Amino acid sequence: IAILKSGEPSIVSNAIFDGLSGIRRGDWYTTGAVTSFQSEITIKDCIFRNITSEDALNIFDSKFHLVGSRFEQTRSDAVDLDFSNLKIKSLNINGAKNDCVDFSFGNYDITKAVVNRCGDKGLSVGEKSKANLKNVLITESKIGVASKDSSVTTIDQISMNKLEICLSAYKKKKEFNGSTMRVKRFSCDNFYKKIDKDDLSDIFIESEI
Repeated sequence: IAILKSGEPSIVSNAIFDGLSGIRRGDWYTTGAVTSFQSEITIKDCIFRNITSEDALNIFDSKFHLVGSRFEQTRSDAVDLDFSNLKIKSLNINGAKNDCVDFSFGNYDITKAVVNRCGDKGLSVGEKSKANLKNVLITESKIGVASKDSSVTTIDQISMNKLEICLSAYKKKKEFNGSTMRVKRFSCDNFYKKIDKDDLSDIFIESEI
């Protein structure tokens, strides 16, 4: 499903996207089962499950609101966000073989996120993004939150359990610098490594709970 450039806002509510793949038309291919390009869109109370495309939801260069939606069992990333301004009020992800949420080149606000069983990162903030996260729960994943490549990530409260690495900040691509993460209230249980960062990056934690 492709939602392309439009002069009017789009609203998708109470829909179930089950077993979808990307769209291929000759040389043109959408990586998301649902893709938004240069649009203004609200997705409310939807379910994405058993998605076989590269991303379940791909938002590119759009104004985007996500409210009360669930993602279950995606082949790669559950949510991939690029060059966009985004607000998420409530997000629930269970089972993504790569990142549960991948942010790039944008401004992103998340009020509440519950993510479980992410094959790589729970939340990946990269490529000069600014992410403001209010209340986050991440379980049974490889990395909880990664902030990389000139990104700034601020978190009000985060709880994590059963991870290899809780918080990570680093430079990955040569054209960027390090990254910064600031966390007000933090807890992480059953982990291999709590903090992982390179010399170009910083992670600040105000209090552990």
